[in-house]
Amino acid sequence: MTDRTRQSSESPDAQLLRAFVHSRSEEAFQALVQKYLGMTLGIARRRSGSQDLAEEIAQNVFAILARKAAGLKATPTLGGWIYRVTMVECSATLRRERKRADKMKEYADHAQIAAEGEEFWTAAQPHLDGIIDELAPTDRDLLLMRFWEKKSFREIATALGKSEAASQKQGERALEKVSLKLRRRGVAVSIGALTAGFATSFATAAPPALVTTVTQGALTAAPAISTGTLILKSIEAMTYAKTKTALAVAVVAALPIGMQWNANNALNNRLDQMETKVASAPASTRSQTMVTAPQASTTPALQHSNSPAVNNPPRIDPATQLRNALNQTDPLKRALAVSSLLAKLDPADAPAIAAVFDTAHQSGARYTQEHQMFMRAWGHVDGPAAVQHAIDSTGDASGSVPVLAAIAGWSTADPHSARDWIEGLEDGQNKEDLVVGLVDGWAIADHASASR
Repeated sequence: MTDRTRQSSESPDAQLLRAFVHSRSEEAFQALVQKYLGMTLGIARRRSGSQDLAEEIAQNVFAILARKAAGLKATPTLGGWIYRVTMVECSATLRRERKRADKMKEYADHAQIAAEGEEFWTAAQPHLDGIIDELAPTDRDLLLMRFWEKKSFREIATALGKSEAASQKQGERALEKVSLKLRRRGVAVSIGALTAGFATSFATAAPPALVTTVTQGALTAAPAISTGTLILKSIEAMTYAKTKTALAVAVVAALPIGMQWNANNALNNRLDQMETKVASAPASTRSQTMVTAPQASTTPALQHSNSPAVNNPPRIDPATQLRNALNQTDPLKRALAVSSLLAKLDPADAPAIAAVFDTAHQSGARYTQEHQMFMRAWGHVDGPAAVQHAIDSTGDASGSVPVLAAIAGWSTADPHSARDWIEGLEDGQNKEDLVVGLVDGWAIADHASASR
């Protein structure tokens, strides 16, 4: 059969396909689109109920046609093939839309719960500590172990000498009591919201610098509390029936306190003698005498009132602080140490901290939770830099966990800039997952705006 005879026996669709396949004729392909686009749009619109989705489905159908045209030249009826492809593409698109809608609803619900929790905590704060103080000591101790010490019910049961089930039931009853007392004060809150609030906001980690300051101040002030004052305070806390026992306990307690007081006085006298000796020594030997003075004089608890101030210790760089924090074997202590470091994160220190995580990752260590916390904190103080680092380190700009964490942190500080960055991405990139991170952080900063 000659080429002319074959062409005369071919259907018009087959001829257009052959022209497109052999010469990439745009006119031939456009003729096919013009012929079947109406049918494709009609099917897609009926199946999806949306003109926008119908146009997207039609675009995908004809993209598949262009990709598979070479294998369709012998197809007797192109219309039937396009119909089946349209149906399959409608199902696939609707599945993707349902999945995307479910994901967005999940994150919207999460944002709503977080916002309600923040509103509850703001309204409950003036009453909360007073209510907890009103609880029975066993209930109060259980709540503190559960939400401050972060102990499991098994650990609590061991500490309280009861079964795990009994400890869990007692915890639920304690939360119910707190909820009831809050309602009586005009703050209506569910047990679930109360539990979430306790778990996330019951207490904040103390900054390391403040821990050092309070420790030094307490140890310095301790000797100034007289033994008599301690005894009187002990006696005042007792009833008349227990006065004799209280006196005995106070006298026994006073012995080590008095010994410490005498030791402090002896050391202070020694310091006075040394200062007098240094002051009267010749200038040529004074510096040497001062250098060789005992180091115990710089101890905060025993420092003399006339001695010079102790120089602050050298600053430990954040990268070293992070390494020390990650070396904590207790996950809770590790998380608290990392949180304290990130609470005062300086954008200039972020690349060095990121390098520590990269090195740990290359060595096989996995600090997933701590790394997400860092990326979120970095995003909060320098969103563009954090997102770019996450993209460079993962090679993925369309929804990796570090990228989403950085965007969430960015959107808590500047949601509009984060949104503009996502909208500026090329259409080929998956923006839907990135929007999840945007909504996650934006809802914390401004739930009303994030919901629109």
